[in-house]
Parts: sequence; C-alpha cells; structure tokens
Amino acid sequence: MNEVKDKLNVRIQWLVITMLLITFAACSNKKKVVVKNNQGQVEQEYYVDKKNPDKKIGQFTGYYSTGKVMEISHFKDGKLDGIRTLYYESGQIMVKENYKDGLYEGPYTSYLEDGSLETEGIFKDNARNGLWKLYYKDPKNVLKQEVTFKDNIINGPSKEYYPNGKLMAEGNKIEVSDGFDIYDGIVQIYDSTGQLSRTVTYEKGRQIDKSAN
Repeated sequence: MNEVKDKLNVRIQWLVITMLLITFAACSNKKKVVVKNNQGQVEQEYYVDKKNPDKKIGQFTGYYSTGKVMEISHFKDGKLDGIRTLYYESGQIMVKENYKDGLYEGPYTSYLEDGSLETEGIFKDNARNGLWKLYYKDPKNVLKQEVTFKDNIINGPSKEYYPNGKLMAEGNKIEVSDGFDIYDGIVQIYDSTGQLSRTVTYEKGRQIDKSAN
C-alpha cells in the first residue's frame, strides 16, 4: 500500500514540476512594458512577445493620472481578445465588453457611475445584433426600452416602458439615421397601468391610421 502511495506522490510531484516548467517557459517569452507620463506616473502596463515586441499579449492595464485603474483588457497576438473592462475614476465599472481576434464579439454591458445598469446587448460579427436593452437613469435599473439590432442598425421589434415598469408601446422600429429611429407598421400604445389604449399605424414614422380600443 505504501509503495502505491509513493508512486502516486512521485507522479504528482513530476506533474507539478512539469506545470511549473511550462509556466516559466510561457513567462520567459513575455516582456513587461511600463509607460509613464512626463511626471513619472504610470499610464499603461502590458506585456509583449519578446520575438514580436510590437504585439501585446496577456493583460493590459491603463491608469488615470490619479493612479486609479481605467482599463483592464487582454490581448492575443497583438489584438484584443477576451473581456475588456473600463472603469470610472471612482472605481465603479463603466463598461464590460468582449472581443475575439480584435473585434467585438459577445455580451456588452454599460453602467452609470452609481453602479446601476445603462445598456445591455450582444455583439456578433463586430456589430450590435439581436435584442438590446436601455435603462432609466432614474428610477435605477428600470427597463426603458428594448430595441432589435441587425448589423448595427435598429430594425425590428421594439418596446418602450414607463418608469413604473409598465409597457408603454410596442411595434416595429427602423433606424433612419445614426441614433434616430422611428416606428414603421402597427404600434400598440398602453396607458400607465399597462392597459392597451389605442393602436396606431405608421409608415416610416408618418402616422397613417389610428383606432381607439
């Protein structure tokens, strides 16, 4: 029995040594870079590949002039890859976003400085796609609007909400210019209690019909 334990311990020791050697070899291929301003304050800290010093690898950290962390991100072969987190100078998270091979890919969330939600959505193929949620500044964390993006442009089902959380309106929206969207088609409008009050038909933002319920 003791012989079996001894053999097992030897295998574990060799495994630990092997992992340490692999880690050391990986670290030996990296060089740390520290960028300072004219006052000697650190602005950036990151790593580069010794064989390709123009390419960032591993964790990147950016700082405010106060020394507070501004950004923590990750690089692979010189391109953003993985989670990137931006911070307010207060230390609260401003944005959490994801990258793959230098392009937006995956969940995106932005926050107000008090920590409450501002925006939530998904990036696919470096563009906003699918359902995105926007929140009221006050009351906090209360959904204000849901819009559908297709290739970074608003185009699809949309919902708007009252500050009390009740549905205000729902219908199809299209984006006619950057940051400006309009209803197109049948829109159902609700009162502040959530009861359907009327149905309106729009044609590219122009009301063409209204029927009371």
